[in-house]
Amino acid sequence: MCKNNPLCTSQDDSCQCKGGPSAFRSLPSHSQSFAFSGQPMQLSDMQLFELLRQQIELVKMIAQQNSQYIATLASIADRLEKSDQQESDSESSLSRAGTLEPVHEGCPSQEELLQALSEQSHYDHELKLRGEVANPAYKDRAFSLDLELTTEPPEGCEFKVLLFTTENPPKLIEKNTGGDKVMKGYTDCEVQGCRVLFPKLVVKEVTSHYRNGCVFLVVVCSSGLSVKPLVVEKFIVKARKIAAEPVVKRTKTEDASVKSEEAKSVSEQPNLL
Repeated sequence: MCKNNPLCTSQDDSCQCKGGPSAFRSLPSHSQSFAFSGQPMQLSDMQLFELLRQQIELVKMIAQQNSQYIATLASIADRLEKSDQQESDSESSLSRAGTLEPVHEGCPSQEELLQALSEQSHYDHELKLRGEVANPAYKDRAFSLDLELTTEPPEGCEFKVLLFTTENPPKLIEKNTGGDKVMKGYTDCEVQGCRVLFPKLVVKEVTSHYRNGCVFLVVVCSSGLSVKPLVVEKFIVKARKIAAEPVVKRTKTEDASVKSEEAKSVSEQPNLL
């Protein structure tokens, strides 16, 4: 069998393939005929061998690309499966820990709000509450806010009530979801001695529309005096209560008169028998 030419059909060494590449040219040409554009095309054995080799290389390249595509799709499917598992775990944990109370996690502290309002670390005056704050308050229902200064300020000192979100950083709330002013009433007042009184404040929005379900209620000095703002944390405004209709109780005399009128109306009806 010839060892120099894989296309040689000789069973012994009597072939002329020992002469190297020049011997291939002396071999008889076993050609193949192909129709191309209406004209026959002759391919030699070497050309046919080269064409087959190119086809094999092309098939190998396609197989490698398919392997890469399969590996990419497998990794994507694995990531999607892990993401679905994490989502289902988070939903199950939320359902187990379900609560109706507002979640205050991530709410900025009073100190963080003061830093956002002013860069001062020391104040000449400080505000304190004289009574309890209506918390929760109710939408469109008036409430008062009574405060006092720890030291007597100069005359003409004015204060203002503001609302801030519990985002980080906090944002001033000026309008409600309908585009109107979020607060009405006596939102500005002038200090009387050491007392700061806001007799009538009305909030025109419920705090459930804001992050964490609550806001900051803040009283600041609007006249430029060095007064530490008073901050009411986790201030909640709920929907307006519907007043129940009063139950009217009738006296015995009224009951007797009603019964007599009913008996009279029955007696006046015509007898159909």
